[in-house]
Parts: sequence; structure tokens; C-alpha cells
Amino acid sequence: MAISVLCNSPMMRDMLSAVCETNGFSVRNTKRNLDEFEYETGDTVLVHTSECCTSTIQAVERLLRHPSEVRIIVLCSHACHQEILQKLGARVDAIIPEDLNADALISTIRMVSYGYKVVPDGVNGQDMPQQPLQNQAVSERIQSQEVVDSLSKREVAILARLQEGYSNKDIANQLDICETTVKVHLRSIYLKIGVSNRTKAAVWSLANLT
Repeated sequence: MAISVLCNSPMMRDMLSAVCETNGFSVRNTKRNLDEFEYETGDTVLVHTSECCTSTIQAVERLLRHPSEVRIIVLCSHACHQEILQKLGARVDAIIPEDLNADALISTIRMVSYGYKVVPDGVNGQDMPQQPLQNQAVSERIQSQEVVDSLSKREVAILARLQEGYSNKDIANQLDICETTVKVHLRSIYLKIGVSNRTKAAVWSLANLT
């Protein structure tokens, strides 16, 4: 799968390209201007922005209208994460904060390549009610840590493999347990983290365990 990086900062473009290439992805473009891009159907465009500027939104809107049907991942600063969610929402394939580590970014790219969307539940590109960002961030961190602490080592190991897109059978083989046991653990995980399927569990894991 080919990756294109759209980013204003030359240093950030080089860093993102190096992370992708180190993990086996082909980098087709590293540009600051969408007009200089060349891409094909099925390519993934990684858009980085540190502020919610009009030009970034317009660039993504152009990509969404492009006939090549590229996949779009938006990597943004925490300061503009909520606004990006509101303006682009589920129309893109993933929206992730830039303060996640490189492993989380690569896991996101892989999940998108498998056809998953990595955006929070309930996001649809419409304006969403929100509490003050500082209070919301503190509340979410406390709640997430409480849930993380409730997970067993086995459950954490299974969530890590969900991020990689492994099937129940693959997970069972890697952990030397039976497939039925994996399913039991998954049901427990879903209840603890408040999701209904493996895709949402993998998205939660990306945000909270990496």
C-alpha cells in the first residue's frame, strides 16, 4: 500500500515518511501542496495539521471528491482534534491525535488498509455538543485509566493483537489458548471498555493502550 504525506512542516514530513518506510509501507509523495500529489485508487493520504486551518479542511474536502477513492487519515494536534472531528467526522477513514506514539500511527494505517474506520462512536461530521476541552480531557483520562486498570494481562495482550488485525484463531495460536477462550475474553473486554465489536475495541485500544 502506498502512503502520501501532506504536511506543511518539512521536518514532520520526513519523520512521518521515515516511520512509514521503516514499517514496510511505500511512500509515494511527501508534499505540502495537494496540487503536487500523484496518487492511485487505494492509496492512503496521511494529512498532518497542527492547527484547524481552512486550507487543511479544503485539502481534505478535495481528496474526498477525488475519483481515485483514496483513504484519508488525519493526524492533528490535541488543540484542534475536536474541531477536526466536528468538521470532517466519519467522512474520512481515521482521525487521530499527534501525541500518540509511532506504533499507534502504524496500527491505524494498517486498520485503515483492512477497511476499518478509526473515528469515535457517534461522529458524523455534524456539530456535536461538548464540555470545556480542558475539563473534558481530564475527565476522559481519569475514566480511561480506571478502565485500563480493570483489564487483565491476558485481555491487554488480546487487545494488542486486535490492533494488528489478527483473527480469533491467530490470537489463540499466538497465546497458546483455545479459540473459545479468546471469545470469552473478548466478551469480557467489550463489557469493560463499553464497546460492541472487535473493531471498536481495537480503536479504543489504539487510543488508550499505546
